[in-house]
Amino acid sequence: MEKQNVAPTTCLNKEKTTQKEINNRIVEYIEKGEKDKPSLILLPGTAGDARIFCKIIKPLSKNFHVYSFSHIHVKGVKNVVETWNYILHSLKINIPFSMLGTSVGGRIIQYYAERYPQDVNKIILANTYSDNKEIISKNKGSIFLVNFIPLSIIKKILLKGTAESFKNHPEYDEIITYFKNNLEKETRKKLLIRLRWNFEKLPLPKISQNISKLIIISNDDPLIPSKTREKLLKQYPEAKVKKFKSGGHFLYLTKAEEYFMSVKNFLLEK
Repeated sequence: MEKQNVAPTTCLNKEKTTQKEINNRIVEYIEKGEKDKPSLILLPGTAGDARIFCKIIKPLSKNFHVYSFSHIHVKGVKNVVETWNYILHSLKINIPFSMLGTSVGGRIIQYYAERYPQDVNKIILANTYSDNKEIISKNKGSIFLVNFIPLSIIKKILLKGTAESFKNHPEYDEIITYFKNNLEKETRKKLLIRLRWNFEKLPLPKISQNISKLIIISNDDPLIPSKTREKLLKQYPEAKVKKFKSGGHFLYLTKAEEYFMSVKNFLLEK
């Protein structure tokens, strides 16, 4: 495959972010691309922040005005969605925009697209889910115990689960250093808020057929059960689908070139 100049993995620990106070809340993000180009919003998974997409932000910014955000910490997915709406409009981002969410970020953008369809023209649901029954069942014990487990143990469990996606990856050390550094500075309150977004029971989102959808799946994703992935495909039969045979949960790091091209081509389609 022809190279598209995705950034080296070292960007994870070098990329600079912007912090801006909006409505008494610090919002952290990376912004690249010309403002008159179509806008693209990126939301990370539970253990990621704005830098997690650093390998694909620059090449995407050639065609799009890209905002990659760190999470805001609000209890309840519906409240998160309303807060994001306020933030995105405060930043005067061009509407309609496209949204890419991975893992729990993908869950959030589904409810955003349901609640504010006028804001969104395309969504990319990457290594994510809608129905979380299997995820809740798989983590049944942890959901209860997380309230009592020491923060250091929670961080070790998360780091171990994350590392499963990078076995034998040539840039393992660089990637794990990023996640380790991120987790070390986490507070218990913020980490638990993000974890609980995954386990919150909600009605499945109903998204307008007018919003184009791309689902990205990795067949060896260790964090999203195969049954959960299949349910997502059935929920959005109109969606385009890109399946990776391998690459784990973090395809934008492990398969960055192919991931970037899949995202770019979908977004450029009329």
